[in-house]
Amino acid sequence: VDDKGLLFLCIFGQPPLVHTDDAVRATHACFDMLRGVMDLGLEARFGVTSGRAFCGVVGSDSRQEYTCLGDNVNLSARLMASSKKNGILTDEVTYKATEREMVYEVLDPIKVKGKTAFIKIFRPVSLKKTGRIGLPLDNKLCLPWQQRCTCVGGSDPIDKLTTWEQLHKCKVL
Repeated sequence: VDDKGLLFLCIFGQPPLVHTDDAVRATHACFDMLRGVMDLGLEARFGVTSGRAFCGVVGSDSRQEYTCLGDNVNLSARLMASSKKNGILTDEVTYKATEREMVYEVLDPIKVKGKTAFIKIFRPVSLKKTGRIGLPLDNKLCLPWQQRCTCVGGSDPIDKLTTWEQLHKCKVL
């Protein structure tokens, strides 16, 4: 709690809990948290970004804390501050990773502290309807988000990786 109110920093995809759809999960979570906050009669603003960040313990022997640092963390805070009351804003990376699962409003780019270029921003409006959920009679798994892995009907061949070298190439990406 500070002068801006109650702040939460939520991290999705931190090892060992990494998923190919962490951006989708984070944006879904924002919709869920927004409903909960509004049910309590409170206001909320959300900023969602995707990318690498340092997450770990910082400080000295006498005082340490767990934190997350990085350009994406800072941009997320700037998006949150730029969002309207009870609004969600995402960066372009998150938008591209989730546009199959979300309906978006494309907003005018904004200028944020710490960046020289304007930042493209997007407002998720709602979840797209994906049809069935579960294991229907055709035994093709249907989840509430679009499938990514080819073993469940998606197009990403991550389940086809067979050597450590191939896995290492993914790690480097």
